[in-house]
Amino acid sequence: NAMLTVVFGRTSPVYGPGEMLSGDVVITTTTPCKILDLAVNYCGVSSVSFLVAKGEGKARTCEKVEEIDTHLDVLHPLVRSYRGVVVEAGVHTYDFSLQLPHLLPSSYQSPYGHICYYVSAHLITSEGTLDVRKSFVVRAPVNINLFLSGQNPKCAEVTQKYGLITNKSLRLKASVTKTCFVPGDIIPVFIEAVNETGKELRYLFCTLKQITHVLVQLQDQTVSQVTKQCLKTLAHKVAKGRRYHSWLCQLPSPTFLTPTIAASTIVFVTYTLQISATLRRVPIPPDLQIPIVFGVRVPTSPQPSDTNFARRYSRQHLPGVHTSSLRRNNLIFSVA
Repeated sequence: NAMLTVVFGRTSPVYGPGEMLSGDVVITTTTPCKILDLAVNYCGVSSVSFLVAKGEGKARTCEKVEEIDTHLDVLHPLVRSYRGVVVEAGVHTYDFSLQLPHLLPSSYQSPYGHICYYVSAHLITSEGTLDVRKSFVVRAPVNINLFLSGQNPKCAEVTQKYGLITNKSLRLKASVTKTCFVPGDIIPVFIEAVNETGKELRYLFCTLKQITHVLVQLQDQTVSQVTKQCLKTLAHKVAKGRRYHSWLCQLPSPTFLTPTIAASTIVFVTYTLQISATLRRVPIPPDLQIPIVFGVRVPTSPQPSDTNFARRYSRQHLPGVHTSSLRRNNLIFSVA
């Protein structure tokens, strides 16, 4: 005869680390009942699960490995009475609130692991128990202003040789002005290729990849599973008969993108730029990687310009008497 629901204070339950999570637990009863216990539990966990091959040949088997890491586990009692609290038939609301910790990884979902958050309500009455769970989302993007090294240019280069005797090679070089970006940014990549193989160089490629690492700690080793997903690829057809090729690639990044996740111990999400080329009749073309970071750019408090600061300082702190131009002219005339 009772119904239990959880209602968040926001229409879209998306929160950031350090923000206040609030809402209501609503109990709807058709008859009077006695509440013995009512509590909410704030939970956040990372969970990974995948298969690991063991043995060789006919003795080869697959074992499922799992790992769970807890980020949030807070119990908040709302009603607790040994004798019970009798409520009449109707709708009864109990509010809850919790300031989320400042170090929480973002919510994430993948085939091998996920990071999820939820609020569960547990009700014990004289007639039985009720449990309900409702999920919320945590967005904890990295503040790229804190990555000072990510604001500097970065360059990567690779040379792949073909042939044992002849000195035939293909050299790829890529450079970016910075390695920290906001989802939706255009990523400029300057790519150079020096082809000394004698074979035709057809295309240059620039690809943005999302790499997910999930880790499981076993008794004697750490087992990992890595998945790579291509988010965006641009291709450039090079001119024939040239030894040197260059291309300024303007690679657009997706607007809705999971930020780089580094606060979890078993789930990591990183990004990389892959630059590659295709040679005619070459099965394995060379490629190189440039790691990048996606986050948010937290605005800082505006600082006064040097000119305004000097003007304000001269008015308030420099010694001397400052008079208006009209009064200064009157003083000159009176002295004359």
